[in-house]
Amino acid sequence: MYPAYGYATLRESGQIYLPWFDPIPGPIDLPVAIDLGGPTSKGIAVAGALALSLLLGVALHFLVFGPLRDSPPISKIIASLGVLSYLQALASHHFGGKVRQVEGILPTGSVENIFGLGGDLPYARIALAAIALIIAVMLWAYYRYTDLGLATRAAEERPRGAELLGWSPQRLALINWMISATITGLAGVLFLDVTSLSPGGYTLLIVPALGAALLGNLTSPGIAALGGIAIGMIQSAAVWMVRFDWWPSSIPSEGLRDAVPLLIIVGLQFARGDQLPVRSTVVVRPQPRAPIVHHPLRWAVIVAAVIIVISSQSTGAAEARLVVTLIACLLMLSSVVLVGYLGQVSLANLAFAGVAAYLTTRFASDGTRQGLSIFVVDGPGFPHPLAALAGVGVATFVGMLVALPALRIRGINLAVVTLAAATAATELVFANPAFVGSTAGANTPVPRPTWFGVDVASRNLDTGLNDNPAFTALVATLLILVLLAVMNLRRGAVGRRMLATRANERAAAAIGIDLTRIKLLGFAISAFIAGIAGVMTAYAVSVLSVSTWSPFGGITNLTLLFIGGVGSIAGALIGAVLIPAGLASSSASEGEFLRGAVAGIVMIAIAVRRPDGLSSLGRPLVDRFRAGWRGPGPST
Repeated sequence: MYPAYGYATLRESGQIYLPWFDPIPGPIDLPVAIDLGGPTSKGIAVAGALALSLLLGVALHFLVFGPLRDSPPISKIIASLGVLSYLQALASHHFGGKVRQVEGILPTGSVENIFGLGGDLPYARIALAAIALIIAVMLWAYYRYTDLGLATRAAEERPRGAELLGWSPQRLALINWMISATITGLAGVLFLDVTSLSPGGYTLLIVPALGAALLGNLTSPGIAALGGIAIGMIQSAAVWMVRFDWWPSSIPSEGLRDAVPLLIIVGLQFARGDQLPVRSTVVVRPQPRAPIVHHPLRWAVIVAAVIIVISSQSTGAAEARLVVTLIACLLMLSSVVLVGYLGQVSLANLAFAGVAAYLTTRFASDGTRQGLSIFVVDGPGFPHPLAALAGVGVATFVGMLVALPALRIRGINLAVVTLAAATAATELVFANPAFVGSTAGANTPVPRPTWFGVDVASRNLDTGLNDNPAFTALVATLLILVLLAVMNLRRGAVGRRMLATRANERAAAAIGIDLTRIKLLGFAISAFIAGIAGVMTAYAVSVLSVSTWSPFGGITNLTLLFIGGVGSIAGALIGAVLIPAGLASSSASEGEFLRGAVAGIVMIAIAVRRPDGLSSLGRPLVDRFRAGWRGPGPST
């Protein structure tokens, strides 16, 4: 994505923005752009984009993944998400977040479709496929016949053996990062001929890319290239089939296109994966801590008291920021259970919340118009508590379905599978008339909720502001109950089984832990909590929009949770305070940019240096307070 923007700006203005920003504006500025004096030719723009790719590859090796070589998979995944957050924020800051159409370098025009399926074949797509196959052949030859390629394969299998033969695994990793970054940067430029340019859209290309790579078993460049072409053809054919009368209307074309890579990834990984990891899976560094909270009731009372104090002094926008923080904390607690305790890195929790929000709205609607909205939602008109319970129940069931791939898929592959599921949910669920109703893809009004005769909608009818104290009390009460439940989960037998599974699945199975049951239970609990957050979000916004449940929103939540501490309750509280539109939010666009960029940097630093998050900084103070509370020990 970032080199593609480098090509675009060189062509348009002759500038190329380096992958950093000036943190302290003043008389001495850190240079962030190179100006070549005007628009450049395509050749110079491509060269600049590839140079930017090499710079990114070298930086990623030395600053991020080299230091994480012996770290657990969760640290590497979180560092990857930190890089994503940083580069997306930087791209939005330098280039803007709007979708752009940029002239690429491939030939224009088209040729008649020889397969007789209707429509012509653009020259750009033919050229793109040919270039992919040429690069695949070059990679195959490099890793099969060159000394560096053979040494890379040897170091991947036995790093220590490669060192004994005189090869440095770190040097080989650097070379491969440079090769990978160059190919990726070139792909980013080539994609400009077939798709629009945006920070989010380009990032999601990782989903079909991983599907193609898995077809080659992550070892065969040729099969991966052919697999990528096949995935594209299957996606086009799937959209083509939707035009037939026999195709079910409940499966929209865009949703089917997004679902193809997901089905391929899940099918391949489930077929090839093992119920237990291989014996050679060794992690040198420890997993992030998941500390036990002693006296959970005492801490729940303290949190409740803080919420009451803040709420009593807040009105209007301040009260709305408090509510956003409380809902974000609920969502982060769902990730504490799944990621922090169970070690399953899932990016689909916000999608679970969306399922609960839309279904609760559908169940509570009865076909009457809500307020000034022009849209009408059909439904059975359940009482709001019952509708919410049904929505959360379905979200829990969906969470258990997503858990099935986790029985054989782990690490970064599971993260991308859940990202693919969240991406597919946008069109398959949230923009699907069969699921949402006639408002699918548009703004869906939420019926004004009443629980047991009490109006718990976010908007206060007296003030016209989102500061209804009854709604704040409802969210706070649910948060306190979930806090107590999660704290006691960690203290109980189920929590210990989760931590044992996270630490070593093979050892956990050896002592009698049912891995299938504990993973399904973990996903179910996480989806249940996320569903509660989704229902509260529906009440807070009063009008549901597809953009609310973007996969990148889930990535932002997990990013901030990891900064706070992915395995701790305190980490969820810290992350929730930092959430956009939360208590520590800024209304200035510059502040929001800095939040995303700095969050990415801090996330990488924490993954490398302090995997326990910022919450671990206060541990010495807590220990000192606890010792003072207990009083001096007996004299000897």
